[in-house]
Amino acid sequence: MALERAPGIPYFRAKVAQEKLIREGGIPYTIIRATQFFEFIDAIAEAGAADGRVVVPVAQFQPIAAGDVADAVARAALAPPVNGVIEIAGPDKAPFNEFVVKRLKAAGDSRTVIGDPKAGYFGAPIDDRSLTPEGRAQLGPTSFDAWLAQTALAPA
Repeated sequence: MALERAPGIPYFRAKVAQEKLIREGGIPYTIIRATQFFEFIDAIAEAGAADGRVVVPVAQFQPIAAGDVADAVARAALAPPVNGVIEIAGPDKAPFNEFVVKRLKAAGDSRTVIGDPKAGYFGAPIDDRSLTPEGRAQLGPTSFDAWLAQTALAPA
């Protein structure tokens, strides 16, 4: 995912600065850029919650399971450094609000989800390219629906 495409998000700006230090450090490296984790969708939804409803962007979204990220990081750690970036994302791509609707429904949360093209991501404007891979990404094997089914079976 191109962190530079959403400069209004302070976390993304910090990641760009960290990556610059790594690139200029003179040590072989591999940077893994992952899209948002499935596990964070609840928190992301809560950031848009008000008055008994959840207002979120409609921009394209391609989140990934944290376990798939861990697998990709392990593979990269065992391989020679690429001195570049490897992008990873989940296999499913859809409007942001559709993921939130599915997650809340699976959690038994009956709040209405409103997809708003002007809604920000933690206060920053985003578009269809902000939260998706920039180039050809490695796709994790876990679909969002499979993750939701697994999560529903996990003890609380």
